[in-house]
Amino acid sequence: MSPTLGISTTRNKMHVTIKQLLECAQTLKYKGRLVINSSQVYTVQVCGLLTKLDHDECYSDYMIFDGTGTMEGRAW
Repeated sequence: MSPTLGISTTRNKMHVTIKQLLECAQTLKYKGRLVINSSQVYTVQVCGLLTKLDHDECYSDYMIFDGTGTMEGRAW
């Protein structure tokens, strides 16, 4: 079997929805790799509405909603 498991690695930045991210994160088929539409994902871009923002000295926690789902994040 090839080291890429049949996954395209030519694209490394994708525009995705939160639903796509949540669904691919639950797939154990690809041994911990994030794969969307048979392409391994390295960097994603999500366009959404910032619904929550909490600041701390070292980081900021936020929540983003894009119409397909909600995801929490942290910026250091």
